[in-house]
Amino acid sequence: PIVAPIARVGDFQFLASEDFTFYAINANNGSVLWEFVTGMPIRRAPVAIGKYLFVAPDRGGLFCLDVATGQP
Repeated sequence: PIVAPIARVGDFQFLASEDFTFYAINANNGSVLWEFVTGMPIRRAPVAIGKYLFVAPDRGGLFCLDVATGQP
């Protein structure tokens, strides 16, 4: 199940699932573009600033990912 609010940047939709995985989905066709495993629950919407996406898991910490590739 999806456990956080979905965010959108251009043709990308971002969502977090119950398995601690964060996904980037193509909004036009639904294909998975990339995924990033945090190892912790994510229940907050990500924040996009420019080409960066900030993901904050429930138990602390902050991940800064490239919007296009998902690379930290």
